[in-house]
Amino acid sequence: MDYDIEDDDNINDTEDKNNCDEIKNSNFLYVVAICSGLSGITFGVDIGIVSATLLYVSEDFDLSSFEKELFVSSLLLGAIFGSMIGGYLADRVGRKITIIIAGILFILSSLIIAFAPYYFVLIIGRIIMGLGVGSSCLTCPVYISELSTNKTRGKLVTFYELNVTFGIVLAFSISIFTTSWRISFF
Repeated sequence: MDYDIEDDDNINDTEDKNNCDEIKNSNFLYVVAICSGLSGITFGVDIGIVSATLLYVSEDFDLSSFEKELFVSSLLLGAIFGSMIGGYLADRVGRKITIIIAGILFILSSLIIAFAPYYFVLIIGRIIMGLGVGSSCLTCPVYISELSTNKTRGKLVTFYELNVTFGIVLAFSISIFTTSWRISFF
């Protein structure tokens, strides 16, 4: 059963209003915020890991300056289209399904990048990763804010944004402990 949590005044059925209040006042809301916040960590790691791995990728694939630039910016190219596609999907199939699709894109792209035999495959993996980044960056804060109350909305959406920063720090930490760029992306 779908609930329009933003528009509580339009809920005529008492049972639906009670169910809606239970969602807002339960620990379920915090679990959803934490799960959605995990995509913020993934987003931050995907952005931060490129600076730590660029030197190693450049050596393995013997990249020119332009190819390095394309390697770094291909994530952002994918994110542009990911945000547009993510917004469309969020309206058509729902926020939850869109977040799941973004998660699948994160996993798929990490595998593609980690096992990329050629530079072209590496770029395709980064673009797919960008699709996941763009769609989750748009959908997760919206999903959290739609489920939260006025009192908890700012705190819960900020949790997502804080996780993006934590993900960037985590990416730099990962690079300290690994010498393989393939493991860093995996």
